[in-house]
Amino acid sequence: QKLAESSSSSGATALRVATANSPAAIKAEARKIAEVLGTMGRFDAWSKNFDSLAENLRSRARAAWPRGKVLAQKMIRPFVEWLGLEIAGEFGPAEPSPALVLALAGTRPLLVIDNYHSPSGKPIAETAGAAYVQLINFPGKDGTQTIEDVFRHNADALIKAAKK
Repeated sequence: QKLAESSSSSGATALRVATANSPAAIKAEARKIAEVLGTMGRFDAWSKNFDSLAENLRSRARAAWPRGKVLAQKMIRPFVEWLGLEIAGEFGPAEPSPALVLALAGTRPLLVIDNYHSPSGKPIAETAGAAYVQLINFPGKDGTQTIEDVFRHNADALIKAAKK
């Protein structure tokens, strides 16, 4: 709030953007920014390419995990829902209690999908005997630089986890 207030006195425009990692959310926020910056033509071109990339990655990840329940860390859930995986439960971002570990393990998930930036699901995966993977919310890990890189990284991580 203080940043927005101080920037408005300089004539800058402050925008509040949501950060859920689903294509619809990302595109809605990118559109909002493009409208303010007057770059809708660039947004339209990016959006078309992003849609194509996202659907390709979604198809590959869903093929790797065609059925079976998964558990998802709260901040990763929008991405997992977009993939269309069956979410049996949610955890985090705080460390799960022993009771929650047992309850979630009792859902018999095939996969526990955790958040690399705030991991807390490993004990659940170990207790359930499930595969475990960490996904990212934003660029930085393994040389990722763009939101497209984040989506590629996450799809590749899910596909690799399916092969274990």
